[in-house]
Amino acid sequence: MGKHDSLFDENLGTLQSIQARIPLKENVTPRFHKARPISFAKKKKVSDKLEELEAQGIIEPVKSSEWAAPIVAVD
Repeated sequence: MGKHDSLFDENLGTLQSIQARIPLKENVTPRFHKARPISFAKKKKVSDKLEELEAQGIIEPVKSSEWAAPIVAVD
C-alpha cells in the first residue's frame, strides 16, 4: 500500500485544517428557483442518492430558504 492510497478510495474525505469562506456581494437579492421535474424512472435513484448524502452529513434538509437552486439529475 502506498502512502496516499486513502486519497483515491471510494469514500468522501473532509477538509480538516482550513476554514472556507464564500464571499457574497453586498445588497444581493436572494433568488429561489423551484425544483425541476424529475422523470418517474429517475425519482428512486435521486431519492436514494439524497438519502445517502444526508446520511454522510454532506447535505441536510431545510424547511425553507430564501436561496434555492434545483438539482440536475444526470445518468
